[in-house]
Amino acid sequence: VPYTEEFEILTLPEIPRRTAKIKPGKGIKVNYLFYYSPAFRNAKVENKKVPVRFDPMDAGRVFAFVDGKWTVCHSEYHSTFA
Repeated sequence: VPYTEEFEILTLPEIPRRTAKIKPGKGIKVNYLFYYSPAFRNAKVENKKVPVRFDPMDAGRVFAFVDGKWTVCHSEYHSTFA
């Protein structure tokens, strides 16, 4: 199995509800924290539920499946968690 970035993301655990809703201007909420990605600026993805996976070693980022690809989302506290 090729060890690619997508493979690494797929091996990360899912959030308990598996999906999160993209809130306009805020991003997705996971464990009481909001995470944002530039991919959320697209109006057609607002208010959609997307699959989310989290990195247990870095609470400052999660990965969301938006428009057919995995995108990294950063918390406002990313620098604190890193």
